[in-house]
Amino acid sequence: MIRTWLKKPFPYIESLRDQLLMSLAAGGVVTGFLLLFQPFGIDALVGGIFWHVAVFGLIAAVVIALNLIILPLVIPHYVNAENWTIGKNLVFIFWILFVISFCNFAYGEYLADSAYTEVLQESNRTGLLSWIFMTFSVGIFPVFLLVYFSERQLLKKHQRFARELSEDIAHTTATAEGRLITLETGKASAIEIHTSRILCVRADGGNYITVYWQDGQGGHRELIRMTLRNFLEKVAGTGNFVRCHKSYIVNRDKIEKVRGNARSLVISIQGLDFQVPVSRAFPRRELVSTG
Repeated sequence: MIRTWLKKPFPYIESLRDQLLMSLAAGGVVTGFLLLFQPFGIDALVGGIFWHVAVFGLIAAVVIALNLIILPLVIPHYVNAENWTIGKNLVFIFWILFVISFCNFAYGEYLADSAYTEVLQESNRTGLLSWIFMTFSVGIFPVFLLVYFSERQLLKKHQRFARELSEDIAHTTATAEGRLITLETGKASAIEIHTSRILCVRADGGNYITVYWQDGQGGHRELIRMTLRNFLEKVAGTGNFVRCHKSYIVNRDKIEKVRGNARSLVISIQGLDFQVPVSRAFPRRELVSTG
């Protein structure tokens, strides 16, 4: 149950502008929180408290920005928007907090005002473990901000993209009528379907797919002994079929609407009582018919 939840997609901010804005916002929250509540002996600093606290905010902002920008370049197979998950995001957050803790430790105990260092020693708040505790205690607030900002930005992006695609789809025309194809079922028999009637195709494990189509008698589906790749090869040049997900092929002529949330896009197709997911690795502009 937990493992499934950790593997769910999570939005990753790719825009450099958004990464910098989010980092500055997090640093600002840290600075504001420390100034407002003055925890961990900060209230002992009578003079220059703002600049002292601002350094902690700057550390948070710089560490977050550098990690958001550099990690995708250093370990692109792990940190990328196409396979970013809740689990990876949690690991990323803990990593950032540990790096900030180390930087805070170096600044707070060796570079900060001597008066503050004395306060830390008197209250037994010295040492890396103490700084990890203090950083995580304060860091919970910018972490919530980071997650909220990511969700909001991706939600707006996907909704805008879904709206644009839906408008493009509404203004496209259907492709040619296609042709009649023969598909073998898993019962040592075969059926004939006109490609223009097919709505979508779903992988059903192994070498089987389920084909959904609609004719004058209503909607139908049939289990076929074939892979998605073989199906695309069979219908090549006969219609407007595109693989939008590792488990789905859709007929672009049958798309009614594209909807988006913070994590993904989904397709509504005429005659289907379920929505088809769109993979984050899929070139989404290919959903628009070229006919």
